[in-house]
Amino acid sequence: MAGTELPNSGNTTLSLPPNTANDIAAMRNYMKRLVGELERAFGKQFDNTAAVAAETNPTVDLTTDVSGILPTVNGGTGSEEAANAASGVCILDAGAKVAIANLPVGTGASQLVQMTAAPAKLPAVDGSQLTGITTTGYSNVLFEWHGATQAGSGDNNGIVSATDGDFTDTTTEGKSVYLRMKGNAYIALLSGRFVKVSGVSTVTIHAKLWSNTADAGSDTTLKVDIGTTNGTVTNNDSATPTWVTTSTIDVSGLTNGTVYTITVSLINQNPNSYGFCSDIMLIGS
Repeated sequence: MAGTELPNSGNTTLSLPPNTANDIAAMRNYMKRLVGELERAFGKQFDNTAAVAAETNPTVDLTTDVSGILPTVNGGTGSEEAANAASGVCILDAGAKVAIANLPVGTGASQLVQMTAAPAKLPAVDGSQLTGITTTGYSNVLFEWHGATQAGSGDNNGIVSATDGDFTDTTTEGKSVYLRMKGNAYIALLSGRFVKVSGVSTVTIHAKLWSNTADAGSDTTLKVDIGTTNGTVTNNDSATPTWVTTSTIDVSGLTNGTVYTITVSLINQNPNSYGFCSDIMLIGS
Protein backbone atom coordinates (compact mmCIF):
# COMPACT_ATOMS: atom_id res chain seq x y z
CA MET A 1 0.00 0.00 0.00
CA ALA A 2 1.39 3.38 -0.94
CA GLY A 3 2.09 5.92 1.82
CA THR A 4 -0.87 8.14 2.79
CA GLU A 5 -0.51 11.66 4.17
CA LEU A 6 -2.76 12.47 7.16
CA PRO A 7 -4.24 15.97 7.54
CA ASN A 8 -2.89 18.18 10.35
CA SER A 9 -0.30 15.56 11.22
CA GLY A 10 2.87 17.33 10.21
CA ASN A 11 2.96 15.57 6.85
CA THR A 12 3.31 12.24 8.57
CA THR A 13 2.94 9.27 6.27
CA LEU A 14 2.14 5.69 7.15
CA SER A 15 2.71 2.59 5.09
CA LEU A 16 1.90 -1.03 5.71
CA PRO A 17 5.07 -2.82 6.79
CA PRO A 18 6.39 -4.89 3.88
CA ASN A 19 5.93 -8.62 4.02
CA THR A 20 4.06 -8.57 7.39
CA ALA A 21 0.50 -9.10 6.24
CA ASN A 22 0.26 -12.33 8.25
CA ASP A 23 2.29 -11.21 11.24
CA ILE A 24 -0.27 -10.53 14.04
CA ALA A 25 2.17 -8.81 16.35
CA ALA A 26 3.38 -6.52 13.62
CA MET A 27 -0.24 -5.73 12.62
CA ARG A 28 -1.08 -4.86 16.23
CA ASN A 29 1.84 -2.44 16.45
CA TYR A 30 0.85 -0.96 13.14
CA MET A 31 -2.73 -0.34 14.31
CA LYS A 32 -1.49 1.35 17.50
CA ARG A 33 0.68 3.66 15.44
CA LEU A 34 -2.24 4.35 13.11
CA VAL A 35 -4.54 5.28 15.99
CA GLY A 36 -1.89 7.52 17.50
CA GLU A 37 -1.42 9.33 14.23
CA LEU A 38 -5.20 9.74 13.82
CA GLU A 39 -5.50 11.17 17.31
CA ARG A 40 -2.76 13.67 16.60
CA ALA A 41 -4.33 14.48 13.25
CA PHE A 42 -7.86 15.11 14.55
CA GLY A 43 -6.99 16.27 18.06
CA LYS A 44 -9.29 13.86 19.91
CA GLN A 45 -8.88 10.70 21.93
CA PHE A 46 -10.74 7.80 20.39
CA ASP A 47 -10.93 5.74 23.59
CA ASN A 48 -14.07 7.68 24.74
CA THR A 49 -16.09 5.01 26.50
CA ALA A 50 -16.79 7.33 29.45
CA ALA A 51 -17.91 10.16 27.15
CA VAL A 52 -20.28 7.88 25.26
CA ALA A 53 -21.79 6.61 28.51
CA ALA A 54 -22.33 10.18 29.72
CA GLU A 55 -24.15 11.07 26.52
CA THR A 56 -26.50 8.07 26.58
CA ASN A 57 -30.18 9.11 26.48
CA PRO A 58 -31.88 8.72 29.90
CA THR A 59 -34.11 5.66 30.26
CA VAL A 60 -36.90 4.67 32.62
CA ASP A 61 -37.14 1.15 33.99
CA LEU A 62 -40.91 0.59 33.89
CA THR A 63 -40.60 -2.28 36.35
CA THR A 64 -38.92 -0.27 39.12
CA ASP A 65 -38.88 3.47 38.36
CA VAL A 66 -42.56 4.10 37.66
CA SER A 67 -45.11 4.28 40.45
CA GLY A 68 -48.16 5.65 38.69
CA ILE A 69 -46.25 8.66 37.30
CA LEU A 70 -43.06 9.42 35.41
CA PRO A 71 -40.28 9.99 37.97
CA THR A 72 -37.49 12.50 37.93
CA VAL A 73 -34.82 10.82 35.79
CA ASN A 74 -31.09 11.47 35.46
CA GLY A 75 -31.11 14.88 37.08
CA GLY A 76 -34.32 16.06 35.41
CA THR A 77 -36.46 18.83 36.86
CA GLY A 78 -39.37 16.57 37.77
CA SER A 79 -41.75 18.66 35.68
CA GLU A 80 -43.01 15.45 34.16
CA GLU A 81 -44.47 14.44 37.52
CA ALA A 82 -48.19 14.91 38.18
CA ALA A 83 -47.55 17.10 41.21
CA ASN A 84 -45.84 19.68 38.99
CA ALA A 85 -48.45 19.76 36.25
CA ALA A 86 -49.65 23.32 35.84
CA SER A 87 -52.58 22.79 33.51
CA GLY A 88 -53.66 19.30 34.61
CA VAL A 89 -52.83 15.87 33.28
CA CYS A 90 -54.40 12.45 33.06
CA ILE A 91 -52.16 9.66 34.33
CA LEU A 92 -52.33 5.95 35.05
CA ASP A 93 -52.28 5.07 38.72
CA ALA A 94 -50.84 1.88 40.17
CA GLY A 95 -54.09 0.07 39.41
CA ALA A 96 -53.90 0.99 35.71
CA LYS A 97 -56.85 3.32 36.07
CA VAL A 98 -57.06 6.85 34.74
CA ALA A 99 -56.42 9.32 37.55
CA ILE A 100 -56.72 13.09 37.54
CA ALA A 101 -54.09 15.56 38.69
CA ASN A 102 -54.61 19.32 38.84
CA LEU A 103 -57.60 19.28 36.49
CA PRO A 104 -60.37 21.87 37.06
CA VAL A 105 -62.85 19.65 38.90
CA GLY A 106 -66.17 21.08 40.09
CA THR A 107 -69.67 22.10 38.98
CA GLY A 108 -68.80 25.61 37.80
CA ALA A 109 -68.22 26.99 34.31
CA SER A 110 -65.68 25.03 32.22
CA GLN A 111 -65.09 22.52 35.05
CA LEU A 112 -65.14 18.72 34.96
CA VAL A 113 -67.86 16.99 36.99
CA GLN A 114 -66.28 14.25 39.13
CA MET A 115 -68.05 11.45 41.01
CA THR A 116 -67.76 11.50 44.78
CA ALA A 117 -65.92 8.85 46.79
CA ALA A 118 -67.68 5.54 47.44
CA PRO A 119 -70.55 5.22 47.16
CA ALA A 120 -69.96 7.07 43.89
CA LYS A 121 -72.51 9.81 43.32
CA LEU A 122 -72.80 12.86 41.14
CA PRO A 123 -72.17 16.07 43.08
CA ALA A 124 -75.05 18.46 43.73
CA VAL A 125 -75.76 20.35 40.52
CA ASP A 126 -78.11 23.28 40.07
CA GLY A 127 -80.92 21.79 37.99
CA SER A 128 -81.49 25.10 36.23
CA GLN A 129 -78.05 24.67 34.62
CA LEU A 130 -78.97 21.39 32.95
CA THR A 131 -79.80 21.58 29.26
CA GLY A 132 -81.71 19.37 26.88
CA ILE A 133 -84.15 18.12 29.54
CA THR A 134 -87.81 18.11 28.49
CA THR A 135 -90.30 18.71 31.31
CA THR A 136 -93.46 18.79 29.20
CA GLY A 137 -96.04 16.38 30.56
CA TYR A 138 -94.61 16.15 34.07
CA SER A 139 -96.69 17.22 37.06
CA ASN A 140 -95.44 19.84 39.49
CA VAL A 141 -97.71 18.64 42.30
CA LEU A 142 -95.59 18.37 45.44
CA PHE A 143 -98.22 17.14 47.92
CA GLU A 144 -101.92 16.31 47.84
CA TRP A 145 -104.63 14.78 49.96
CA HIS A 146 -108.26 14.22 48.98
CA GLY A 147 -111.34 13.23 50.93
CA ALA A 148 -114.86 13.01 49.54
CA THR A 149 -117.63 15.64 49.66
CA GLN A 150 -119.52 14.90 46.45
CA ALA A 151 -121.08 11.52 47.21
CA GLY A 152 -124.34 12.42 45.49
CA SER A 153 -127.76 11.57 46.87
CA GLY A 154 -128.85 8.41 48.72
CA ASP A 155 -127.08 5.98 51.01
CA ASN A 156 -125.47 4.02 48.16
CA ASN A 157 -122.81 6.64 47.38
CA GLY A 158 -119.67 7.89 49.07
CA ILE A 159 -116.81 6.41 51.08
CA VAL A 160 -117.67 3.00 52.55
CA SER A 161 -116.25 1.59 55.78
CA ALA A 162 -116.75 -2.07 54.94
CA THR A 163 -115.85 -5.24 56.80
CA ASP A 164 -112.20 -6.20 56.39
CA GLY A 165 -111.80 -8.24 53.20
CA ASP A 166 -115.26 -7.40 51.87
CA PHE A 167 -114.79 -5.55 48.59
CA THR A 168 -118.36 -5.89 47.32
CA ASP A 169 -120.32 -4.33 50.22
CA THR A 170 -123.61 -2.94 48.87
CA THR A 171 -125.46 -2.36 52.14
CA THR A 172 -123.22 -0.14 54.32
CA GLU A 173 -124.20 3.51 54.11
CA GLY A 174 -121.83 5.66 52.06
CA LYS A 175 -120.10 8.55 53.81
CA SER A 176 -118.27 11.75 52.97
CA VAL A 177 -114.71 12.07 54.28
CA TYR A 178 -113.00 15.30 55.35
CA LEU A 179 -110.84 16.88 58.03
CA ARG A 180 -112.55 18.66 60.94
CA MET A 181 -111.50 20.75 63.93
CA LYS A 182 -113.10 23.10 66.45
CA GLY A 183 -111.93 26.38 67.94
CA ASN A 184 -109.61 29.27 67.29
CA ALA A 185 -106.28 27.46 67.82
CA TYR A 186 -104.44 25.68 65.04
CA ILE A 187 -104.83 21.90 65.07
CA ALA A 188 -102.30 19.86 63.04
CA LEU A 189 -104.21 17.27 61.01
CA LEU A 190 -101.84 16.08 58.28
CA SER A 191 -98.11 15.79 57.74
CA GLY A 192 -95.85 14.95 54.81
CA ARG A 193 -92.35 15.36 53.44
CA PHE A 194 -90.91 17.93 51.04
CA VAL A 195 -87.52 17.69 49.29
CA LYS A 196 -86.24 21.08 48.18
CA VAL A 197 -85.04 20.92 44.60
CA SER A 198 -83.42 23.50 42.40
CA GLY A 199 -85.92 25.38 40.25
CA VAL A 200 -88.70 25.34 42.87
CA SER A 201 -88.82 28.64 44.74
CA THR A 202 -92.53 28.96 45.58
CA VAL A 203 -95.29 26.57 46.66
CA THR A 204 -98.91 27.51 45.97
CA ILE A 205 -101.62 26.22 48.31
CA HIS A 206 -104.91 24.93 46.89
CA ALA A 207 -107.49 23.80 49.47
CA LYS A 208 -111.24 23.12 49.66
CA LEU A 209 -112.48 24.69 52.93
CA TRP A 210 -115.72 25.57 54.72
CA SER A 211 -117.20 26.21 58.14
CA ASN A 212 -120.26 24.80 59.89
CA THR A 213 -121.87 28.23 59.72
CA ALA A 214 -121.87 31.15 57.33
CA ASP A 215 -122.07 33.63 60.19
CA ALA A 216 -119.59 36.49 60.18
CA GLY A 217 -116.48 35.81 62.23
CA SER A 218 -116.44 32.08 61.44
CA ASP A 219 -113.68 31.94 58.82
CA THR A 220 -111.82 28.67 58.34
CA THR A 221 -108.09 28.95 57.66
CA LEU A 222 -105.65 26.26 56.55
CA LYS A 223 -101.93 26.70 57.24
CA VAL A 224 -99.09 24.79 55.61
CA ASP A 225 -95.67 24.74 57.28
CA ILE A 226 -92.64 23.67 55.24
CA GLY A 227 -89.47 23.76 57.29
CA THR A 228 -89.18 27.26 58.73
CA THR A 229 -91.59 28.92 56.29
CA ASN A 230 -95.39 28.77 55.92
CA GLY A 231 -98.47 30.13 54.17
CA THR A 232 -102.24 30.18 54.72
CA VAL A 233 -105.50 30.16 52.75
CA THR A 234 -108.92 31.16 54.15
CA ASN A 235 -112.59 30.54 53.30
CA ASN A 236 -114.49 33.59 54.52
CA ASP A 237 -117.82 32.93 56.29
CA SER A 238 -118.98 30.08 54.05
CA ALA A 239 -120.64 26.78 54.89
CA THR A 240 -120.14 25.50 51.35
CA PRO A 241 -117.02 23.50 50.38
CA THR A 242 -115.05 25.91 48.20
CA TRP A 243 -111.61 25.82 46.57
CA VAL A 244 -109.45 28.71 47.72
CA THR A 245 -106.04 29.69 46.34
CA THR A 246 -104.79 32.97 47.66
CA SER A 247 -101.35 32.20 49.10
CA THR A 248 -97.90 31.06 48.06
CA ILE A 249 -95.04 29.92 50.29
CA ASP A 250 -91.57 31.26 49.57
CA VAL A 251 -89.19 28.27 49.75
CA SER A 252 -86.27 29.90 47.92
CA GLY A 253 -84.35 30.16 51.19
CA LEU A 254 -84.48 26.42 51.86
CA THR A 255 -81.47 24.24 51.03
CA ASN A 256 -81.51 22.20 47.82
CA GLY A 257 -81.49 18.46 48.47
CA THR A 258 -82.70 18.82 52.07
CA VAL A 259 -85.84 17.00 53.26
CA TYR A 260 -88.34 19.11 55.21
CA THR A 261 -91.52 18.19 57.10
CA ILE A 262 -94.87 19.45 55.78
CA THR A 263 -97.51 20.13 58.45
CA VAL A 264 -101.12 20.96 57.57
CA SER A 265 -103.21 22.66 60.26
CA LEU A 266 -106.77 24.05 60.53
CA ILE A 267 -108.27 26.85 62.62
CA ASN A 268 -111.65 28.58 62.84
CA GLN A 269 -111.96 32.23 63.69
CA ASN A 270 -114.76 31.48 66.15
CA PRO A 271 -113.81 29.41 69.22
CA ASN A 272 -117.23 27.73 69.11
CA SER A 273 -117.33 26.97 65.38
CA TYR A 274 -115.90 24.15 63.26
CA GLY A 275 -113.52 24.25 60.34
CA PHE A 276 -113.48 21.65 57.57
CA CYS A 277 -111.14 20.64 54.75
CA SER A 278 -111.64 17.92 52.14
CA ASP A 279 -108.84 18.54 49.61
CA ILE A 280 -105.30 19.92 49.63
CA MET A 281 -102.82 20.35 46.78
CA LEU A 282 -99.40 21.99 46.93
CA ILE A 283 -98.03 23.10 43.56
CA GLY A 284 -94.35 23.93 43.10
CA SER A 285 -92.99 26.54 40.72
